Amino acid sequence: MTEFPAPAVPERKKDSTDHGSAILLALVVLIGLLFAWLVVVNTYERALVAELKVKMLNQAPPEGWQAAVQGAVLPWRLGGVLVSLLAGGGVYLWKMRQARQRREARSHALQMQADLARTSQVLDELETLRRELDWQVRQRTADLSQAYDLTLEGWARAIDLRDHETGEHSARLARLTVILARSLKFSEEELVHIRRGAILHDVGKMGVPDNILMKSGPLMDDEWLVMRQHPVIANEMLSRISFLAPALDIPYCHHEKWDGSGYPRGLSGEQIPLAARIFAVVDVWDSLTSDRPYRKAWTPERALGYIKEQAGKHFDPAVVEQFLKIVDIQEQAE
Repeated sequence: MTEFPAPAVPERKKDSTDHGSAILLALVVLIGLLFAWLVVVNTYERALVAELKVKMLNQAPPEGWQAAVQGAVLPWRLGGVLVSLLAGGGVYLWKMRQARQRREARSHALQMQADLARTSQVLDELETLRRELDWQVRQRTADLSQAYDLTLEGWARAIDLRDHETGEHSARLARLTVILARSLKFSEEELVHIRRGAILHDVGKMGVPDNILMKSGPLMDDEWLVMRQHPVIANEMLSRISFLAPALDIPYCHHEKWDGSGYPRGLSGEQIPLAARIFAVVDVWDSLTSDRPYRKAWTPERALGYIKEQAGKHFDPAVVEQFLKIVDIQEQAE
């Protein structure tokens, strides 16, 4: 971090230059006033002498007349000196006051500069600390999110293996569901929840008894009633976990059908969350194109034909249309 050194604030002391200029100006004023005053007093003295001579025309001047004139002029001389001294002193004080004000203004400006430098340094330190804390929060959040996802993937593998899957079934569904959802303009934040929902789509099967879940033959009607409760069980499990609540659409609604014939609530059309409508297509596609204990995998062409046939019945037609584009793109890439 760049540090801004605070400038030193000078002590408040008399500047010799300002003091000298004040004395010089005061002397100039003093000498000028004295000179002017002396000119006035001398003019007044000559006027008195001239007036006295006119009055005493053709007469001898009285004894001591010069002392009398000097006595009359003396107060004016002293007054001029006093006024000049006062004026010079006033000019000196005024000049020194200006110099002091300039020093104080300069000192105040330097103090403000120092305060601003310190404030800037503190703000830089706070910004650096904010960035470090923000990075730590993002890192811890990412670590926590990764830990959550690893835990969910562990759950999904356990469910897949219990349901005679390979352990990669849920991860495979999650990848294709995210691809399809991204093509339908879901945000990255929404895709996180869609991926989690796809991974946990069959988490409700943890509440289905083994004798039903692992039965090799067809299920009886009462067994189907139990099996069809696994979306409800998923809802009860996940709705209590705050960070998984946004991912609940797929585990709870992926067995609903566009025409309303699905379960557990018999939703239809756009009553079914879009994430669940997307996953339903991907789930059936993966199921049809994978080997099962009771049948061999269908060819991609046959599976696509079935999905097209079920558009408007089992599936949302718009989602089917987009899914076909995705599959076509993947086949061309291969």
